[in-house]
Amino acid sequence: MNGTSTSHSSSFTTGITQTVSVTTGFNLFGVFNGQTTQSYSAGWSQQRDSSNSLRISQQISNELIVPGPASSSAGVDHDYDTVYVWLNPMIFTMVFPSTVTVGGYGYDTRDTITGMDVLPLTVGQLRGVQPIPLQAWARLNRTWDTALGGLTSVDLLAISQADPFAGNPGYNPNSDPTHRFELPLSGNPPLPANLIMNFTPVPPGGQPTGQVYSTSYSSTSESGRTAKDTYKVSHSLEGSASFLTGWSTKLKTQAELSSSNQWSSTITNQTTQSARFTIFPPLASDNYTGPTAMQVWKDNVYGTFMFFPQN
Repeated sequence: MNGTSTSHSSSFTTGITQTVSVTTGFNLFGVFNGQTTQSYSAGWSQQRDSSNSLRISQQISNELIVPGPASSSAGVDHDYDTVYVWLNPMIFTMVFPSTVTVGGYGYDTRDTITGMDVLPLTVGQLRGVQPIPLQAWARLNRTWDTALGGLTSVDLLAISQADPFAGNPGYNPNSDPTHRFELPLSGNPPLPANLIMNFTPVPPGGQPTGQVYSTSYSSTSESGRTAKDTYKVSHSLEGSASFLTGWSTKLKTQAELSSSNQWSSTITNQTTQSARFTIFPPLASDNYTGPTAMQVWKDNVYGTFMFFPQN
């Protein structure tokens, strides 16, 4: 989701300052007369705001559906795990003297493919043990970018390491010290939930029952500029009184009306990613003999799921 938000606000501030001056007279040896004055003041203010805003946004979404093997008897071959490689990413940044703020993501319009150029490749293709079609290589070469160029076989092998099973088929998330994967949270307060999906083969002639689970993640970044114009008008009221010979007091009340007009523009970039899966148990004809329970883990890096068999 991306869009803009504009707002117009006006602020009225009333400030009051009250000053009390006490003057006393004296004479020095009956020859010189003088006076001393001491003042005390206090103030307070009250502000009232009103605002109007208008937001225009656009939302674009797409969804990927990744099917499992045609037959569960094929078992698990992680060379068929799929990695979606973004070929024309662009990152919007704002550079300040001491910080760099990421304002969102987009795609490089120099690419000959309009929009986000995302190419699905299997781990086997990334590792070089499965062929990549020539048409896909044409996109991987990124000829439109003369500065960075295309992806090499070394780059593809490095990308394959995003799949923890690519380099270690016996990977176990329970013993991973990096905690890349964690169990989904549930309850209040949220606690790790041991989410188990059944994978028990159905009897001959029966149809499997699918289990569905979904979740979503979102992040929002905002950047804005503001300008303010303030106009002030002051007025005051003064008075005085005499109490005793040589003593007098002066009361001064000053009020200030402050009117502020402010225009602001905010650019909002929101990224939302959702993931959903459906698991169907094997058919009797698959002759499946593997684990009958799958533990579901959440990937903290890519926000999707990983299934780990439970024996």
